[in-house]
Order: sequence, then structure tokens, then C-alpha cells
Amino acid sequence: MRALTISIFFLALGSISGVSAWSGKVFSVNGKTVTVATSDSSKTKTGMIVYIVADGKEVGRGRIGKAFHTKVEISLQSGSAQPGNLVTDNKPAPAAIAKKEEPKPEITPTVNQNSAAAFISFCGLNYGDSEDQMKKIFGAPERIEDEGKNTYDFSSRWYFSEKFHVRVFNGKAAPSNVGVIMSFSVESAEAVQKIKSLGIKDDKLDLWGLTHEEITRRLGKPDDVTSSIYEYKYDVNGKRGIVAFSCYEFWQNKCNQIRVQWLR
Repeated sequence: MRALTISIFFLALGSISGVSAWSGKVFSVNGKTVTVATSDSSKTKTGMIVYIVADGKEVGRGRIGKAFHTKVEISLQSGSAQPGNLVTDNKPAPAAIAKKEEPKPEITPTVNQNSAAAFISFCGLNYGDSEDQMKKIFGAPERIEDEGKNTYDFSSRWYFSEKFHVRVFNGKAAPSNVGVIMSFSVESAEAVQKIKSLGIKDDKLDLWGLTHEEITRRLGKPDDVTSSIYEYKYDVNGKRGIVAFSCYEFWQNKCNQIRVQWLR
């Protein structure tokens, strides 16, 4: 039963890779005996010294004793261990620890770089443009998906590739806005290249794939950060919008999605 519990715990953690030659996570602590869930059982060596890490900092050290299919037991030699701590044979670098403890400097935009207000135009289109102008630039979409069709208020999603789509307003509540572009979503390097291949020159597309640190250096402090999504709002003479950069840790903090929304 305990082995099953550990297996479930390990699956919930997901695959731990790219950290070192051997790694796992603390499952339980009983005195000086620490049980570690790992997918690297084949790489486990009895007697190997491993390090217990929290927030990039070494908090404990131990030696591997017993090894099983999805878990190992280590004998804690110094420090402490808590469930969920990373365990690795790769000793944390002191330089990285020192950098972690330094206060973060105030973010200021880089001179002559993009600003959020620049997104009142994007991919060759301008705030308020309609699907007719979009057709002239992008041609026919690969497919169109209606959202909430046959309801009072809905939009259509125009796919020019699986990773690049544009939403167009089609709601009956505001007839004057029917066909007006609502938002863009660029989600891959291939999508960026496809847009550029149409002869569209927009240096804001070069923000795709940058780290969140580089995004903030260029655009300044975001208005909101939620679940690794960095969101900027802008208002230029009443033309309001939002641009959001998704920079998840499993993407190595690189922004692999740019979503631009034009508000009406």
C-alpha cells in the first residue's frame, strides 16, 4: 500500500528532468531516514552523496542507502528535509545562491524598445480594422470556428495556422462592431515565420520566445502577473487594449505565446 502511495505521489510530481544526472523529490521524512520518489532508479548508486534543495539553495545533505523501483531511502547527514524538496546529486552553485538572495532591481524600460501602447497595431493590422482588411493581408484562413453561435453575443476564431488565430466579433448586440477584430494569438516560432513570410514587418513579433526578464526590460513593469502570464494594458486616445505574454517555467520562462486584445 505504501509503495502504491509513493507511486501516486511520484506521478503527481511529474517527470523531473534536466536538473542533473540523478534527481528526485522528498516523499516523507522519518527522523534521519528520508524517502525520495524518483524516476532515475536505474542511475541510483548506493552510498552516493545527494543534496536536498529548496528555492535553489542547499538545505541538507545525505547518503543513498536502499534503492527500490520508484523510490530510494537516504540517510540524512546534515541539514533538514521536507516533503516536496528537490533531491539531486548536483551540488547547487554558490554563485546561484548568492544571486537568489540579492534584492531585485527596479525594472525600467530599455530606451527605444517596444512599449505596450505600440500594440494598437499588430501583424499589419490596426485597432478597429475588420475582417475585410484581414483577408487582404492574410488571405483565406485554414478554418473558422464559431464560438457561441446562434446566441446573442458571439465571436469567430479564424485560424491561419494551428498556432496563429484571430478572433472576430460577430455579436448581434452591437451590429456596428460585427466583423471587427477582437484579438490575436501567436503561439509558435512557425507562426511568427509564417506571418513574416507574408511580407509583414512588425518588430513586436520579435518579442516571441524572449524570457520574461527580457520582456520586462523592454516593456517595463507589467500591470499584472498571474500564473506566469505577464499582462500589459494600454489606452491611446481611447483605444484600449491588453497584451499578455505567457512565460511558463516548463518553457524555461520563455514567452511562447503572445495574445493581443483590442477592447471596444
